[in-house]
Amino acid sequence: MNHSVAYTSITKAQVRAARGLLYWRQHDLAERAGISQRTVMKLERGNGPLSVQRGTLQGILRSFSDAGVSMVNQDGAIGVVFASAGGGE
Repeated sequence: MNHSVAYTSITKAQVRAARGLLYWRQHDLAERAGISQRTVMKLERGNGPLSVQRGTLQGILRSFSDAGVSMVNQDGAIGVVFASAGGGE
């Protein structure tokens, strides 16, 4: 049984962009989100909405939020917002 859920409001490009803002490698996100680096690599591959386990998404979003990065999807525009001066390494 597949418990993946497509989160159409969050895209693979947003995950890559959020990591870029923080100067995080895939390994850094994986460690903070409690997932494997292979999972990060697979979920970032390509374009379009994320299709991941709910717990995986929660870990990723929590990691970005803790570092001051939020996902934006409003009025047809998608992106990421960096709200903390000290979130990067």
